[in-house]
Amino acid sequence: MERSNRKKLSVSIVLFGLAIASLSFLPAMPRSAHAQFTGIVCLSAMTTSCPTSAPTFSESVGNQIVVNVVIQGSDSFNSFDISVQADPAVISPVGVSTAGNVFSGHGTFVLANSTNTSTGVVRLAEAAMGFITSSPTTGLLFSIRYNIVGTTTGTPISYPTGCSNSSVQGTTTCVQVVNPNTPGGVVPETAQGATFVTTAGFTVSASASSLALNRGSSGSVTITVTGTGGFTGSVSLLAVVSPVVKHGPSATLNPTSLTLSASNTVGTSSLTVSALHSTPIRSYTVTVTGSSGTISHSVTIQVTVS
Repeated sequence: MERSNRKKLSVSIVLFGLAIASLSFLPAMPRSAHAQFTGIVCLSAMTTSCPTSAPTFSESVGNQIVVNVVIQGSDSFNSFDISVQADPAVISPVGVSTAGNVFSGHGTFVLANSTNTSTGVVRLAEAAMGFITSSPTTGLLFSIRYNIVGTTTGTPISYPTGCSNSSVQGTTTCVQVVNPNTPGGVVPETAQGATFVTTAGFTVSASASSLALNRGSSGSVTITVTGTGGFTGSVSLLAVVSPVVKHGPSATLNPTSLTLSASNTVGTSSLTVSALHSTPIRSYTVTVTGSSGTISHSVTIQVTVS
């Protein structure tokens, strides 16, 4: 932890140094006695503004969500260092994007860009070179993509603590927005988090990811459908073989529909793949898709015929 804090402090110092250095390319600007605006750093489904209250994101297991880190009504700045944390057993971070953010079209320097799937912490520190935003500034800072991997009735998406020089005054919240033209260099902000809730859905998995067949033989794989988030209902199953070739292998499912309930959250179906004596020797892909209303999930099995 001590090493982590030293690293954060080091990046913070470098960030501030770069922020100052980048302003050497700009015309002289008067220093204000205090910040004119106190903005808000928020988590939002939108990229252009913050919601009036902390939002709730929702999705079913097996899908993805995008959480945007947005700044609204902020004083001018030319760098930021922000961390976001969520329970990785429920929503696991995949990656970060700065496409279309407030520094878009200007040269930038990324000092930190980390996605920790063990702690669920995503961190991005970026400085604009030779550019400072206009006041008040509203827009996207960066976006985080998450995989939904577990169920919850509500888990926070928030900002970790333990960081120095926080823009959230009187706290160690890991939100730092910098403008060297302001006293102390740190632009004051408030911080608004979010909540994630798992919606009802299901996952589709296979007992094997590959199957080897001789011409004129067949093989089977068990397909398992598991309800999540209290899902109840019927799931239709469909198997498709690709590529489609003359005398290619066939794939059948038994049964082709599974009904899940509160007392029966798991269902299985047997996938049988058969090759003819004339089936071309090559590799094939069998895609099994489970569908229920607007929810659809797939699993693939690689089939080799020899």
